[in-house]
Amino acid sequence: MTPRTANILEAAIDNWRHWDTGKDSRISGPPKVDKQLVGGLTNEAFLVTSGDLRAVVRVNSATTDALGISREREHRLLTVLQPSGCVPRLLFSDSDVQVTQLLEGRHLTRGDLKDRVIQDHLENCIERIQSYSVDYMTKRNYKSYINLYSDQVPNFDGLSEIESAASLIDMGEWEPVISHHDLILENKVLKMNLKKTKVSKVDGLNKIPLFSTLLMERWYPVKEVWKKLPWNKESPSCEVSIIYLDDELRVMKDIYGSTFVYIRPT
Repeated sequence: MTPRTANILEAAIDNWRHWDTGKDSRISGPPKVDKQLVGGLTNEAFLVTSGDLRAVVRVNSATTDALGISREREHRLLTVLQPSGCVPRLLFSDSDVQVTQLLEGRHLTRGDLKDRVIQDHLENCIERIQSYSVDYMTKRNYKSYINLYSDQVPNFDGLSEIESAASLIDMGEWEPVISHHDLILENKVLKMNLKKTKVSKVDGLNKIPLFSTLLMERWYPVKEVWKKLPWNKESPSCEVSIIYLDDELRVMKDIYGSTFVYIRPT
């Protein structure tokens, strides 16, 4: 533990009376550090306990700004999502530290993701999260945002293509939805299950010949149709590599080497 981490952790614990633990939590005194929670790549986290309270104190990385991470934006989003039932209780946060309720759990396995009950639960959580909005939040400049991160990463694959896509987005008109984003390249394999699809008009691309009026700009329930076909035993899915990912933009590469840029519709 570095001196910086030790000082921030101690200050956060000393400030325990200002933690929003709720009416039902019985906190008997200053929390004690139980152990450090390992595995994080950017921040350092510690389990602390007092009475029946079990909380995670996350000491934010000293390179937060260089990585393009906005703690103010993060705080606003977590505050808005508190009633959703999809995020831990936020006890305290500032520019250096975040304190949240400990939630026990584990990483989902590939087997878990084949479970229809788990799939439906995840879809429900995503839909609930994206039903919330945050007023007066400044839109990102994606070109600058990407460069903040790419400057920290050697050999950033596909950077010029991503910068071009980001510049197009910066010039467009769009409204964001809340979504988890992770710019760590180690977390870049995504297995997707298709729920529905739509063919839309895109400037520069030809429409579907003959039947464009009938087929375009309509949502098609691919997943529901897929389930009804007796020879399909699993959900419609594909596995791709993530080159870049954030709240509104996703740049992917498939197993054949083709690159795709996805932008959330407004």
